[in-house]
Amino acid sequence: MLMQELPSMPAIVKNIVTTFKKKHKKANTKMILAMALSNIAFMITSKRIKYQESGKIGFPNMYVIIFAPSGCGKDSISNDLRDYIFAGFEKWFKNEAEIYRNNQIQKINEKADKDFSGGKQIKQKQVFIREQISKIRNLVLEMDNGTAEGFYEEGKARFIAGVGAIYIKMTEFAKYYANSSPSDKQFFDMLCKAFDAIIHSKSIKGNNRDENIIGVPVNCLLMTDISMFADSIIRKNFNKELNTGFARRAFVIYVKRKPYEINDDIDTFLKEEKEFYEETEILSEKINNIFSSIGKNTIYTMPYETLSERTKYSNKLAELVNNTEDDILAKEISDRELKAVKLATIFAVLNKRDKIVTVEDFKQAEDVIEYLSGDFKEFIKYKPKYNDKYDELYNFFLENMNTTFAKTKLINMSNNFGFTKREFRKEFDDVISLIAGKADEQGYNLLSRPFNHNSGMEYWLSKKIDDNELNHSSLSEIIG
Repeated sequence: MLMQELPSMPAIVKNIVTTFKKKHKKANTKMILAMALSNIAFMITSKRIKYQESGKIGFPNMYVIIFAPSGCGKDSISNDLRDYIFAGFEKWFKNEAEIYRNNQIQKINEKADKDFSGGKQIKQKQVFIREQISKIRNLVLEMDNGTAEGFYEEGKARFIAGVGAIYIKMTEFAKYYANSSPSDKQFFDMLCKAFDAIIHSKSIKGNNRDENIIGVPVNCLLMTDISMFADSIIRKNFNKELNTGFARRAFVIYVKRKPYEINDDIDTFLKEEKEFYEETEILSEKINNIFSSIGKNTIYTMPYETLSERTKYSNKLAELVNNTEDDILAKEISDRELKAVKLATIFAVLNKRDKIVTVEDFKQAEDVIEYLSGDFKEFIKYKPKYNDKYDELYNFFLENMNTTFAKTKLINMSNNFGFTKREFRKEFDDVISLIAGKADEQGYNLLSRPFNHNSGMEYWLSKKIDDNELNHSSLSEIIG
């Protein structure tokens, strides 16, 4: 049944989605599909596969953003894709990383032999080699934190290696919008521009800049709990990105909270779990065979028939834009054409084409894009409500106005608000930041101060007080 509901796409992608749905029943089908495509794009662009159409050359990279409730299996699906589908690719990547490192060490040794040729320079030579080797950046499969410096250095290392793409994967990326520090903003600006395989350097003291990194493809998978967007600051900052182009470059998947499927049939559950592992073993071998068969830096061209299909799709999108009043949605629709070019190239690889993107590949890309893009409209209409654990905590402070609570006490009460103790302890500062934003919106301040000789922190909610009120209130009355 699920097979029939899915849009047209390469058989191997459809099989990955249906197989993963057997194990991950809580997961949304679009979410599984987008995550699978994100990993495939990373794998393909790691060999620097490109497309060429109308004289333009580009990478078939993908940006995916997933907004989903906690507990729907985002992390579990991501881990299973890596471990059971793309294990062969990960092995290839690590081998390429080792080759790169060994080549760098060889160059260091050659330079040391040249610069320290005297017999009395043995110690200096050893120190030089040790220091230079320590500066070699190890290529990592995934970047899971976002700093402008780290982003640039990853790109620089891959540029020198001449192979490999960057894959940025964040499980709670909305936190970066909580305070929107200059460094966080710079990282996301770089990520937006890197969609076109240009990693801009960060300016340093003296207005000096390193050269921009050109020709290293970047893919990203950004995931977050949709409830994080209940915070007005996060929502406001992210909406700016929607307008400036970051989210329009991405496939946005919005998963609504819904009741989980309950399966009391233990035999069926065990049967499907067994099938999952059997089928992923076969799929892993197939995807690895496809990956092994393509050469590095292969360019896929688009013949006249495919370009004609692209023109038809472009006209269809133009008509949709003309009938769309929402500016952000109109921008997203107009960007689907480029997404189709990239996705069609990915499908050409999976469909084992001989270095061309066919009309069938492009039509499959159109179908998948229209299938996934419906979520963007749902997301921009999303109006967050405080009906979750954050609301419970905020209401607790509201009901206990001007009463102080130690951090340790709040953590011990975490179950009362809907958090696990481990989760609340780990995310405490981020949660408090969200509650502070909600309080500010409602005319209150969430305040904090150290106590017990600075060994702990305590928090309380207080109504905002203007200057006139302050003239008639004692400090003890304000604090409580």
